[in-house]
Parts: sequence; C-alpha cells; structure tokens
Amino acid sequence: MNAVLTCGIVGLPQSGKTTLFTLLTNYTPPEGKPSAIAMANVPDSRVDRLSAMYQPRKTVYGQIQVTDLAGLSEGTGKSAAFLDSIRPAQALIHVIRAFEGDYPHPLGSIDPIRDFNIVNHELLLADMALVETRLDRIKSSSKTKGPGKEQLPVLEKCMEHLLDEKPMSLLPLTEEEQQQLQGLIFFTDKPQLLVVNLDEADLGTTPQWLDKLMTISQEKGWRLLTLSAQIEKEISQLSTEEQKVFLEELNILEPGTALVAREAYTLLGL
Repeated sequence: MNAVLTCGIVGLPQSGKTTLFTLLTNYTPPEGKPSAIAMANVPDSRVDRLSAMYQPRKTVYGQIQVTDLAGLSEGTGKSAAFLDSIRPAQALIHVIRAFEGDYPHPLGSIDPIRDFNIVNHELLLADMALVETRLDRIKSSSKTKGPGKEQLPVLEKCMEHLLDEKPMSLLPLTEEEQQQLQGLIFFTDKPQLLVVNLDEADLGTTPQWLDKLMTISQEKGWRLLTLSAQIEKEISQLSTEEQKVFLEELNILEPGTALVAREAYTLLGL
C-alpha cells in the first residue's frame, strides 16, 4: 500500500482556508470543530487522456490528505498544542488573505506580509515549545541515561537557533545530530505552498508585497500561487460547460484549486 501524502492548511482566521479546503476536498467541515481531514484529488491531464482513450469504469487520480485547522491567533500561547493535528503533515498550504471582502480582517486591516510573518512566527514558537518540552523532560529525570542525555547538545543547539528566530530548515546538522532528533517533527522544517487569496479585481496583478512573497518563496524552495477563493467557489457551482465559458471570460486556463492540488503534489516531490 502506498503511503498517504499529507498537507496541513494554515493561516489566520477569515483568510479563506476553510473555503479552499472545501473546494479541494468537496467536504464541508462541521462548524465548531478545531480541525477537519479529507482527501483531495490531484488533476492530471495524462490521466484524463488515458481515461478518454480506454474508457475505464472509474478514473483514479493521485490524492493528498488535507487537514484544515481553525485560524491561528497571534500571541494566544496555544499554538503549539493547537497545531499538533497537522504536525505529521509533510507540507503546509499557507493561505494568506489579500482581499477586502464583506467581513473584517481580525487584525483590522489587510496586510499580507504581516499575516505571513505572524503565522510563521507561531510555527516557530510551536517548534520552540517542542524542544523546550524535550529538554525539560531530559533534565528533570535523573534516571535518564544513554540516548536521552546524548540529545542535550543538539537540542540546546536547536533552541539557540530558534531563539534567534531562524527556521529549522536553515540549521546545519550532522548526520549524527539528525539521528538524535529522529521522532521530533518541526513545523519550520516543512516546505510551504503559499496561496494568496485575492479580490477578483486583483487577479493578474503583481503589487510590491506580492513580489516580496514571491522572492521569499523562491529563496526557500517553496511554491506560490494566487487565486480568488470566492471566484473559485462560484466556478465550482457551475456545470462543466459553464465553467469553460466563465474561465475563458476571466482569461484563466483552469480552476485555481486544480493548481493548488498539483502544486502541493509538486512540493511533495511528485
């Protein structure tokens, strides 16, 4: 059996995360739940061509398991435990609000760079909490011998690095240190797909803040794409023929959610 590929969706409240999750998975999570999990198909033109050629009873696409979290809140002190449900995820889909919309931003203004930094800071704090917990456990147990005590130097190295507000992805580790950290999963070591959620009028534009996000993404080896979740929602409610007409009018080749699924797949090395 093939291992399931996993992604976690993160972002601030009212960023469009759950709308994107629903569009990707065709599953609407119940209100009030801290997280939801569902499978998303990954559109593939090669599969479509083979399906058209051989007419199978069922067409099977690649899939990724997607976990949606309720929005993160800055400085609540709850992020570490709150994020645990997506800790096993291999990659993160980071939704960034860049639209005005009918409901206010929880921080009172639209500022994509600020929001990007807040979420990544919360991820870093969650990694610090993980290291701190492991350090406290080792130091407080006088009975601990062998592997536990041997972890102390590398854990202290990790903590010093994180205290400098640097992600784990930038920490050079020897093979031995990597072995000692086995079992510890760091959020700031995960690749991210940045999904910038725009107003319809801003699709196709490249403001200065978006240039900055694109540069950050390229430097880190991440992926970035822009879409309007509201437009994607409208597209999803149309028939196949109506979708084609609508997309042509907007000069869009395919729904953005198809790109999200494919980009996430690419981020996972597939």
